[in-house]
Amino acid sequence: MFNWIDWSVMAFYFVGLIVLSVHFLKKASKGLDDYFLGGHSIPWWATGISGMSSQLDLTGTMLITSLIFVLGSRGMYVEIRGGLALMLGFAMVYQGKWNRRSKCMTAAEWMEFRFGQGKTGKTARLLQAFAVILSTIGAMAYFIKGAGLFLSIFFPFSPMACAIVLIIFSTIYTMISGFYGVVWTDIFQSGFILLGMLWLAVTAFMMIPDQASFEALIQTVSGNAAWSSITLPVWTEMPKAYEAFEQMALAVLYYSIFTIFFGMSSSGGKPVYLGARNDRECSKLTITWILTSSIRWPLIMGFVILGAHMISRSLPGPEALSGAAAVIQNAIPGVQPQNWGAVIAEIARFPGKCSPELINALQAYLGDGWADKIRMVTFEGTVNIEQVLPAVIYYGIPVGLRGIVFVAMLAAAMSTFSGQLNTAAGYVVKDIYQRLIRPKAGNKELVYISYIACIIIVVLSLWMSYNARSINDIWGWIACGLGGGLVLPSFLRWYWWRFNGFGYAGGMLGGMLAAVLQRILVPDWPVWYSLPVIVACSSVFALIGTIYTRPTDDAVLQNFYNITRPFGFWKPYKNTLAPAVIQRIDRENRTDISTLFLAVPWQFLIYWVSVQFMLHAWTRFWVGTGLLLICTIGLYFIWYRKLPATNSDPFSCQE
Repeated sequence: MFNWIDWSVMAFYFVGLIVLSVHFLKKASKGLDDYFLGGHSIPWWATGISGMSSQLDLTGTMLITSLIFVLGSRGMYVEIRGGLALMLGFAMVYQGKWNRRSKCMTAAEWMEFRFGQGKTGKTARLLQAFAVILSTIGAMAYFIKGAGLFLSIFFPFSPMACAIVLIIFSTIYTMISGFYGVVWTDIFQSGFILLGMLWLAVTAFMMIPDQASFEALIQTVSGNAAWSSITLPVWTEMPKAYEAFEQMALAVLYYSIFTIFFGMSSSGGKPVYLGARNDRECSKLTITWILTSSIRWPLIMGFVILGAHMISRSLPGPEALSGAAAVIQNAIPGVQPQNWGAVIAEIARFPGKCSPELINALQAYLGDGWADKIRMVTFEGTVNIEQVLPAVIYYGIPVGLRGIVFVAMLAAAMSTFSGQLNTAAGYVVKDIYQRLIRPKAGNKELVYISYIACIIIVVLSLWMSYNARSINDIWGWIACGLGGGLVLPSFLRWYWWRFNGFGYAGGMLGGMLAAVLQRILVPDWPVWYSLPVIVACSSVFALIGTIYTRPTDDAVLQNFYNITRPFGFWKPYKNTLAPAVIQRIDRENRTDISTLFLAVPWQFLIYWVSVQFMLHAWTRFWVGTGLLLICTIGLYFIWYRKLPATNSDPFSCQE
């Protein structure tokens, strides 16, 4: 499976991570600002590349690969829900700098900056911390689920056992090196990701003689006769566990609305922005983040193209796959979608433990090499499209090169995990332990508490991952379940002065409760049922909490407005400023709003043209490139040239 070259690449990778982690141990332990924000000293280009590396997660890449494999280019429309990360367009234009201006360490600490340090601000801060921790646990469960499926292809252990080994290593190096280690190990890992992408993209590109012949092949393999279409259908057939996307137009409409509100409300609340040195760096690091993230899409298309060829050569037809799944379910009582991966891995590794009747039946259905082929069979008896990515690495990449691509995807997994874990631990330490339990705790104690927080968060994520049916199942709940309950309170806090801490806390609590109850009581609800209900519950609680409680103190609101300078309903506090200052604020706000209509399409087009290039879809590629060029020129003249100089504030609200 691996030769000495592959093992050497892996050894170099792991030794490099250990060396970097130990190197940054001393710097990270100086204090909380160093541990969680890198002491505001990390260059913008480094945090931008780190953002790309942490966003290009293994599990998300597996999921997007499966969606593109089934839907073609239309899979990108589904990934408006999060995989395209279009919220970065909002962060690039204004959300990043708005967050940085607060000079807070976490988004929860920002709550007291917005709502004051009284009871309302403290309540909002506490609930924000719990909300972020809960969503991070869900995101890490998503990582664990995908990482386990990926690693179990290569090693003779169950998916959960593989994931546990990986997260133990990831947790240790994240704990000891803090944000310094997160950023610089991300850059180290980005080198492996780039090498893996280049090999896959070039190999896959050369395998396609022309657009039509490949589309004919993958239409047969995927069973989707409309694979080549780029129109947004009202309804499309989907495989089992992906039925939520059958009413695609409705789903994409919901995702688009959600993305707009989420982008306008919280896209900048990340350590890379809170730790930036000035407004200009917030924009530059996000541009770097967006441009370097474009390597994800040729990488994904490489897996899709190689996967289509691999499946067409090696897997039998749908009747055989369905029969193989049925005999396993009949032979092994208690097998369920949640433990299907572990059962399949056990059969493939230890066929001698199974009955001869089961082995003979599997060989009859799947033919020679059945133990390898069975890993690609789902509980429902279809091709396991979530396993296309690891299967391509295992079966479709020559020994000697396999180690580079394997490490590239392992790097994507580890960088995502470390960033999420560092962020969540920051909320536990800064917003819960130090704020509520030990206000006078010293730096050394707080760093030790961060270690304990990391362990607890990891254990809870493991539990959630074990009980999830699929990686799509987890991500759907994070993006449009839990996220849907937070979107309206997060939006109103920026744009409406009357919205107060109790309104925020009420809306967040109502949304989270609705999301958790939906997950428990009706987990199979599609997004167009669950999202409106969750958002409605959040809205009602938010408005009740705001209307029936006192407004935030004028001094707090005036300070917030003077520093942040948001657009929206802030007239009472805006009018207290000098006319010249108001004019400059209005000019900045108008530029930001108009720029959004270029920034978000610009980001989408960067990814879109790379996909069409890989498919040899030249008409779409050149049309997309022309539109991308127009957006780029517009962004430069309308927005980029007007960014403030480094280490300068374009104006002061105290004039």
